[in-house]
Amino acid sequence: SPIVPRVVGTDDHVIDVPPSAHVVLVRNSDVPGIIGKVGMILGDAKVNIDDMVVGRTNSGQAALMALSTTTPVTDDVIAALRAEDGIWRIDGM
Repeated sequence: SPIVPRVVGTDDHVIDVPPSAHVVLVRNSDVPGIIGKVGMILGDAKVNIDDMVVGRTNSGQAALMALSTTTPVTDDVIAALRAEDGIWRIDGM
């Protein structure tokens, strides 16, 4: 079978996600409800998630979501994500 490249980490977070044309990294508090908030914001904007993985730091205080999407995430959606409590930073990859 062919070898498929994977992104296996970023900064101090362990993740395992295939590379994609559209990837958003969400750095957030490791608390219940954040994944749902992100999903609702993207869903309301009609952004389809192809793949998602969650990684945490060893301390368990910070989490990271790596989301591959079928379309680019627009600036207004990124602003809506940044406005949510518990979300610290949004990056593209």
